[in-house]
Amino acid sequence: MEVSGIPVPRVPSPPISAPASARDPLSFQAPPVPVGPKEGPMEEAIERFAGSIPNWATEILWKAITTASRHVFPQLPAGAPVEQGDKNFRFAVIGDYGGGMKPLADVTGNLARRNPDMVITTGDNVYYNGTEQEYRRKWDPPNMFGDIRRNFIVMPSLGNHDTRVDTKPYFDRFPELNGARYYSFDKGGVHFVALNTNESLAPGSAQYDWLNSDLAASTSDWKVLYYHHPMFSGFPKQDSPLKTYLGPLIAKYGVDLIFAGHEHNYSRTKPLNDNGTIEVISGDGGHTLHPYVEKAKPVFAYRDVEFGHVEVEVRNDELIGRYITRDGSVRDTFTVPNRTPGAAVTDAAVAARQVA
Repeated sequence: MEVSGIPVPRVPSPPISAPASARDPLSFQAPPVPVGPKEGPMEEAIERFAGSIPNWATEILWKAITTASRHVFPQLPAGAPVEQGDKNFRFAVIGDYGGGMKPLADVTGNLARRNPDMVITTGDNVYYNGTEQEYRRKWDPPNMFGDIRRNFIVMPSLGNHDTRVDTKPYFDRFPELNGARYYSFDKGGVHFVALNTNESLAPGSAQYDWLNSDLAASTSDWKVLYYHHPMFSGFPKQDSPLKTYLGPLIAKYGVDLIFAGHEHNYSRTKPLNDNGTIEVISGDGGHTLHPYVEKAKPVFAYRDVEFGHVEVEVRNDELIGRYITRDGSVRDTFTVPNRTPGAAVTDAAVAARQVA
């Protein structure tokens, strides 16, 4: 049963673990130094303009911009195809999607057809300020995100737009979080951690200390972090101090895969440490696109500018990731092999294990 038209999931969410600090409104203060790249006035002006014109005009505008500046990395040779039925657990990733425009309907329709076991989000679930009216218009309708929420487990992370003026509309739609802005849970043999990059993750902060304890206590074979602002940016001079804060913890506890958003495109890094951890930006869920304006930094293995989402298949010996565009095509695939913390994984070893 829906309350006041808010989508209610038909499938129960896994129980979460979160400290009191994650629910304390007094601790929810922006850090003195931004933890991630901030939107500039030009970017926000462009997005607001795009959001005020018809969908068909928005698509023409962004297609013209992105076609002129797109940088696509060719895939390395692929291995044997993967059968859809051969899987233990499959989850989808979508971010920066809540603009209520046609690309979102295309992406969510395609996501639903692939029938994942769970959906996680990399933030900016709605634009621009997180008001009840915005959620009702851009998030709740069946062809936006409403049917995804009704039919799939959805475990979100907070973006910089979700709660700008009010936290109630967001938490009304995710009552199982009980007000937690960051939390963890286990499902499908994976330990998932949703962080909040709108507040401090510097060593000594409440969120950092909790993350350190949470990862140390996990005995899962796989560890996946997800949050909004990326560690490694595709844009000039925007890399975040998050890589300094989180890098040692990620390596120490053998985190396998990281998902971020904020930048409205797709990218995948090369292995970031000896454990082979990679960060994937999935910020192309349906609210405009951000073109790349310069040659890729050496840390990136693949990047693209198109609407879409990511799907990850969890097996006993590897994670298989696929970047799926709005038309259903798979443009990038990657694998993360199961390993113990400290086991060296080279770029060549990861590349050799890629699959179609």
